[in-house]
Amino acid sequence: MLTDTLCKNAKPKEKPYRLADEKGLYLEVMPTGSKYFRLKYRFGGKEKRLALGVYPETSLKDARQKRDEARQLLSQGIDPSEQCKAMKSAQTAEADTFEVIAREWWAKFQPAWAPSHAEYTSRRKNHAGRSSLCRVVGGSGTGVGARKPACFQVPPGFRGGWGLRLAL
Repeated sequence: MLTDTLCKNAKPKEKPYRLADEKGLYLEVMPTGSKYFRLKYRFGGKEKRLALGVYPETSLKDARQKRDEARQLLSQGIDPSEQCKAMKSAQTAEADTFEVIAREWWAKFQPAWAPSHAEYTSRRKNHAGRSSLCRVVGGSGTGVGARKPACFQVPPGFRGGWGLRLAL
């Protein structure tokens, strides 16, 4: 059974090693000195591991709480790792709506514009989000919160530039 003192005093070795707690929870100590809380479980006849956090950012108490939540999902027949992936993809999809990207673009370039141009661009941005822009790029649905179609993916790190100026 792990204690906070044991976690704190775990020293790196030549190869990664594990310090077991209970119910599948363990602390994995890497050769670099990094310490990861992980949960080992079986789902669908296969052994899986779930990352619960990095020590000391995630305390032993928090890791045990996350373990209990994951075990609760398992008892309901839900794979915890798939649940985490689904939540992360939902957050990513929410962050890539046209409205979010257009607002970021406008906030980035607005300080350099004259007040009249900033207002004009804002009106165009708001109108474009509610009108046919999604149909122009092949989207399904209209409105400010409409999702991008798969063929119109925003490259990672792209926040501004000619593409949005052209679209607006």
